[in-house]
Amino acid sequence: MKYKLSSFNYVLCCDDGSLRLYNSMYGANSLIAVDPGVRDEILSVLNGTAPIDGIPEYIKKELIKSGYIVPIDRDENYALKIKNIKTIMNEKYLQLVIMPTEQCNFRCRYCYETFEKPKMSISIQNAIIKYVQKNISNYMGLSVSWFGGEPLMALDVIEYLSENFLRICKAAKRVYMSGITTNGYDLTADIFKQLYKFKILSYQITLDGYRSQHDNQRILADGSGTFDRIVNNLIEIVIVVQMASVNNSEMLFGVFITA
Repeated sequence: MKYKLSSFNYVLCCDDGSLRLYNSMYGANSLIAVDPGVRDEILSVLNGTAPIDGIPEYIKKELIKSGYIVPIDRDENYALKIKNIKTIMNEKYLQLVIMPTEQCNFRCRYCYETFEKPKMSISIQNAIIKYVQKNISNYMGLSVSWFGGEPLMALDVIEYLSENFLRICKAAKRVYMSGITTNGYDLTADIFKQLYKFKILSYQITLDGYRSQHDNQRILADGSGTFDRIVNNLIEIVIVVQMASVNNSEMLFGVFITA
């Protein structure tokens, strides 16, 4: 497939030699801090002085994932119109993207994160709860996306905040919906059951191709592979859902796997 640069790219050159990247179409999910070691390679591509196909595959893959490089036949003006329509529809919901922790049990070869910050403090958690309590009456409901780092490394934060969000929405008679972006390594069937109780019903999990490809890229801190455990977790979860669906027609399960 042939690619082109997105029309919505922004590049900030920092004094320490690093880059900060942002794509306004993808929003907060596109934010990338580029290490000085690969700064020149990425900058030369984004400013159009180097061909897209000339950069290492792992860098190209990350830029595609975050929206900086798009298929050559994509009509970004049309995509922007669709995004604006969705934004208007979503204004009726209070939407929060919460990072329970910046820590991660993976050390993916293409990741630029530094994993500096630990899990969210209780004071910040209570501040978020207070904010939701104060503003929920202005909306039809609350939509929460759990992000990271690896959010399941701070499961206690997710549980505490979720309990309070559910309480607040129930008292205010508002809709509550929630989803999570996770690497899936710690998403066991038991953890899934816990998350389901907190109305976390949407899951985004990344598999970087087949086992050999995935285990070359998405590795643990000790360098070992992760493919088999993630897939086994998903299989166990599917079994749980199938068994529960017999007695509970309201149980829905959707996993978006990007490869």
